[in-house]
Amino acid sequence: MNGKPRRFYEFGPFRVDDAGRRLLLEGREVTLGGEGDGRGERLPAKAFDVLLFLLRRPGETLGRQEILDAVWAEVQVEQGRVDDNISTLRKFLGDRAKNSVYIETVPKGGYRFAADVREVVEEPVAVIERTRAHFRAQEESRGPDAPAPGPDERPLLQPPVAPRPAPRASKRMSRVLLAVGLAALAALAGAAYLYIARGGWGRGESAGEFRSLAILPLSQLGGGTAEDEYLGQGLADALITRLSNVRQVAVRPTSAVLKYGAAKPDLVAVAREQKVDAVLDGSFQRAGDRLRVTVQLVRASDGSPLWAEKFDEPFTDLFAVQDAISARVAEALELRLSGEEASRLARRPTESAEAQRLYLLGRFFWNKRSPDHFGRALDYYRQAVAADPDFALAHAGLAETYILLPNWTGANPDTAFTSAEAEARRALELDPRLPQAYTALASVKIYRDRDWDGAGEDYRRAIGLNPNYATARQWHSEWLMMTGHLPEAIAESEAAQRLDPLSPIITFEYAVMLYFARRHDEAAAQLQRALELEPGLYRARVFLSRIHFDRGEYEEAIRERALTFSRGEEAPARRLEADFLAAYRAGGPEGFLRRALLMRHDPAVPPEHRIGTWAESCARLGDRECTFEALREAERARHPIVDSMIVDPYFDFLRDDPRYAELMRRLNLRPWANAPRHP
Repeated sequence: MNGKPRRFYEFGPFRVDDAGRRLLLEGREVTLGGEGDGRGERLPAKAFDVLLFLLRRPGETLGRQEILDAVWAEVQVEQGRVDDNISTLRKFLGDRAKNSVYIETVPKGGYRFAADVREVVEEPVAVIERTRAHFRAQEESRGPDAPAPGPDERPLLQPPVAPRPAPRASKRMSRVLLAVGLAALAALAGAAYLYIARGGWGRGESAGEFRSLAILPLSQLGGGTAEDEYLGQGLADALITRLSNVRQVAVRPTSAVLKYGAAKPDLVAVAREQKVDAVLDGSFQRAGDRLRVTVQLVRASDGSPLWAEKFDEPFTDLFAVQDAISARVAEALELRLSGEEASRLARRPTESAEAQRLYLLGRFFWNKRSPDHFGRALDYYRQAVAADPDFALAHAGLAETYILLPNWTGANPDTAFTSAEAEARRALELDPRLPQAYTALASVKIYRDRDWDGAGEDYRRAIGLNPNYATARQWHSEWLMMTGHLPEAIAESEAAQRLDPLSPIITFEYAVMLYFARRHDEAAAQLQRALELEPGLYRARVFLSRIHFDRGEYEEAIRERALTFSRGEEAPARRLEADFLAAYRAGGPEGFLRRALLMRHDPAVPPEHRIGTWAESCARLGDRECTFEALREAERARHPIVDSMIVDPYFDFLRDDPRYAELMRRLNLRPWANAPRHP
């Protein structure tokens, strides 16, 4: 239960559970077929909506158009749909069109619910005890030798939580907007809990039909305020985070769907591009003191809507629409959850609407991936923690941000990694099953502590908790590559790419592993794809330059390297290319390499490219002294070239040198037996 009273409608021998969306007869859900075992056809969602509408206005004549407007507000349907659903209701109620006991047909008018309706409100404890009593009665009636109850007969009870205090009026309207909108959409993630509680696994459609889902940022309708800009993306991100804990459905990460935020694309095209079975889309609009949230779920194969609903609620009850949306989405997705998954989805990460608002702002800026935006993300995450010190996700957000600061902002690595460790450990104290925290902690163990075994264990924990977490699989694949386990690294990288097929960085990392495995043609194809996804990903051009050089295509290698140094700016790239080509034509490949070595002194070149080119050029020239000098500098700067040293063919010629063994010792690496050797 959720700590709030439950509402039921009773008439004759029937009882209707509003929140659970069940039609009950003597405590059992009414179904058709299934030989009375409770596993036949359940009451369809729209028929249940029609029934609720009639029950809330018993004795009134309700016209077909009035019912249409209430139940099918978002779609255009014929009035005959009302008649069809009334007919379905009568079958479930055992009612007849003529001499009806429950639903009367009013000539030229519509329909009227004729029976007496009793509205019953039960406190959570009363509901729990009623369910337990029914379950005990079922067990007693079975006898000691009866088989164990099936899933449809076992109630799944959510532990009661303390009732929340009544919400207070917010000083800022947008904060209230966030709270209501967040409640509406976070409830989507808890949908399957209600579905399990209703025992809905006996229908004809396969529960495994939907194995992948893309959740798009919600679009804002109407004017709104500048402060609300983040809301659509933030709500989608919160929902993605929750639903990603469900093992049976792969939810595309936030990074994969950000590009759809500005304008709504064709949803079938989105599904095709994201390689998913369904797409969840929606919008929100503020009108006076109310919030309107519209959500629809679309099937990928033909674009047909699986479910669509509009919720129009006052700001005063921040979580009023939660149960309604949960039940609708559960009907469409049919997620068969374990008790642990259901519990996690039903659990709210914080009870503070203000902390949640600040956290979503932090995620909004974190996903923008720039030095300035990381600073703003840190600020909002810190404010979220101040608003709720026990908000585990906000601590994990801080840890994820600190991990990225050295590469993106030039922050001191020791300071950043120490802060990341503190926040990750605090997050795990609050929620020991938080995969984001384990992933951040593993990164600290690699880049600060060189604790390779400990990092591998933490990555495996994160993936065990959430196999659909693409970032954990991506970083774990890098760990496998760094420790010389290339076949396993490639397999894990492929898994990450399946989860996030449009991620340029995941595609790039996969290409790098293929390159280290000497699969140059495949690597080149993946590098080109990464650049199509993100033209500014100039790290991909470094490896394209390598491949061209390995093939003896020196002029193509020079062009790619010039683009890398200039970050794609046309005029500098052309000047560098002309300079490099002149050196090559005068002295061959060695002339180009010696010219490239000079780039390590050029302050206009990004540091990661200066160090990498220095080490690569020395290695290509076969100069051991120069190469070890570059690698020592890379070690001090924590440059990624030293992390891949064990599999990089450029450094094969160093492996018999005592200085190589000493460098491996300092990095706490060991020569794993299956590390590939250059042919």
